[in-house]
Amino acid sequence: MMRFVQKSLSRKILTILTVSLVIPISIIIYLSASFQARNMIKEMTVFGNELAHAMYAGIRYPMSVGDSAAVSKQLLDMREKLQDVDVYVTDYAQQIVYGTRSELIGKTVDNEIYNQDYWRKIQESFRAVGETQITFEEKIGPNRFLTTVQLLPNQVDCHHCHGATQDILGSMVVRTPTNHTYQVIRTQTGRVVLLGLVGTCIVIFLIYTMLTNHVTTPVNRLGADMKNLPERIAAGDYLAPEPSGREDEVGHLERSFGEMANDLLEKRAVIERTNRELTTINRELEAFAYSVSHDLRAPLRNIDGFSKILLDDYQEKLDETGRHYLNRVRSGATKMSQLIDDILSFSRASRTEINPRVIDANSLVNEALRDFSETIKARDINVRVKDLPNINCDPNMIRTVFSNLISNAIKYSRDVERAELLIDYDETNKAIRFKDNGVGFDIKYQEKIFQVFQRLHLPEEYEGTGIGLAIVKRMIERHQGSIWAESEPGKGATFYVRLPVA
Repeated sequence: MMRFVQKSLSRKILTILTVSLVIPISIIIYLSASFQARNMIKEMTVFGNELAHAMYAGIRYPMSVGDSAAVSKQLLDMREKLQDVDVYVTDYAQQIVYGTRSELIGKTVDNEIYNQDYWRKIQESFRAVGETQITFEEKIGPNRFLTTVQLLPNQVDCHHCHGATQDILGSMVVRTPTNHTYQVIRTQTGRVVLLGLVGTCIVIFLIYTMLTNHVTTPVNRLGADMKNLPERIAAGDYLAPEPSGREDEVGHLERSFGEMANDLLEKRAVIERTNRELTTINRELEAFAYSVSHDLRAPLRNIDGFSKILLDDYQEKLDETGRHYLNRVRSGATKMSQLIDDILSFSRASRTEINPRVIDANSLVNEALRDFSETIKARDINVRVKDLPNINCDPNMIRTVFSNLISNAIKYSRDVERAELLIDYDETNKAIRFKDNGVGFDIKYQEKIFQVFQRLHLPEEYEGTGIGLAIVKRMIERHQGSIWAESEPGKGATFYVRLPVA
């Protein structure tokens, strides 16, 4: 039920309206019915009391002179007028001496009174001469009655027959049926409930219609305009709605939404322009780096070549210092050439077209390991390759990635007594894992190691230009993948490569 309500603002409003109206109206109907029932019972009680007084006044004289025929006639006349009303006259022992039903004469009235609590109260009144009249309700089977008991005092004109020793001579019982009264109450209550329900439904419908037209419909319209807003703005398929001119909260929401949408459109235009500029700049920088690197190769080859000629052909004419300087020139030229090659590789990693296909990652790893087979054998490196998945990639690029990671693992574990390299698939991270037991690094430099020309060790300690991992990251990102590392100094490093799995 709650899920049904929560899915729609209209349903929430309808639920709130229904609860807000039904509860108070139900309370009003209940209180009204209860008040009406009490009033009708009160009126019937008054009627019973008045009838008891009238009957007593009518039969008092005939009873005082012992005219039983006159008493019976009055009771029969009353029976004809009020056919459902029973009247009994009892003596002090509560034996019926007169009544509208002749078959009950001679019986005790306690057999006819079913409300024993009131019967005990009547008996106490006889003994204490307290209340002279008692009215109460009775239920006999499916029928309900209102019973009035009027005590008959021993007045002066009765002393000649009954003497003066008793204060009470007997009682008169008037029993009036109330089934019809309660039926009327139920009927009227049903009508009130029906009218209340109809009225409530009409009020709910009117209020709901007004709220729907003036609140939920505009909000739903705004919601429809906001649906997939970023994608529509990115695709250029969006036109801001015309303002309705409303001055209420909905109008304020419409204006705020329009301003937000226009702001997004402006920012999209700025971002697109900036992206175009950045793309142009990056392309120019890559072209410049490629051109410069390519053009520097020839002078470097000349420097290295002529330095070698000087060392080979004029060695006897050079002293030790001269040979040292020429060797340093050749070493610098070699390092510079290597740096240029890495720059060109980094540029190609961004420019080369990707030709992905599904391939077994084990075959790529094994091909990369073959390039280092002599080093692995010479240093007795423990290399373990476990089952790897099929991946969707450009084989040449990812082979380069694997070669670079294997090369780093071998390089940075050369000072370890027994180097180890584990290559497997981590099901938790869904990534290929390269784990070594080399020197490791401080994890706070994790991002730094993937930046161009960033090194954590001195060139004298470990050779390299600091571009290798940057090339690796660029190639992996071009495959919509990711790479990250975990490490501690002296405890080795672990690189995770996540690529599309076939």
